[in-house]
Amino acid sequence: VDGNLCFSLLKLLDCFLEPFAEKELRVIDDDRVKALPQLIEPWFIFSLVWSVGATCDTNGRELFNIWLRDKMKEETAALPFPAEGLVYDYRMVDDGSRKELTEDDEPPEDTSVIISWVRWTEGVLPPEIDLKQSYSSIFIQTLDTLRTDYVLTKLLTNQKQVVVIGPTGTGKSLNVKQKLLTGMPKKFMSAF
Repeated sequence: VDGNLCFSLLKLLDCFLEPFAEKELRVIDDDRVKALPQLIEPWFIFSLVWSVGATCDTNGRELFNIWLRDKMKEETAALPFPAEGLVYDYRMVDDGSRKELTEDDEPPEDTSVIISWVRWTEGVLPPEIDLKQSYSSIFIQTLDTLRTDYVLTKLLTNQKQVVVIGPTGTGKSLNVKQKLLTGMPKKFMSAF
């Protein structure tokens, strides 16, 4: 229902905002705070794609892609998606990274964070399969597992409830199990 779609969007958006919440012993980077105006719009768009847009089937994704791109152009979005592919093909990089400075470099005047849309598969190494492994324990990352893994991590590490939906046989259970067993910080313990 529409209300739940809105809650899902806000839950995911809240995950991006959590590092700015005041907590004991937390130091918030001033440059990140100054960059908030640049970050809010891409965070919202990413959250929209992976909440409301995530409910679409294949044909619906094509339509959602066209609608969102048109809406972003109409509203003059600061960070449009690359022209190739669908909006679902990209993740947002907003890690606050800046050009690495050496001791001889002058600090840059522009301290804004680097924000960009990159393909989900960019930087993913080819799988290394241990020939001694049983066939059923081999896990190969796909575009869908990369996307699910990222969103799961965002939500779970921010104590948000998660429901993974999709057609039978698409690896939802395996993906969630893999994430919980090997991909979470040490403070998390899984029970099956």
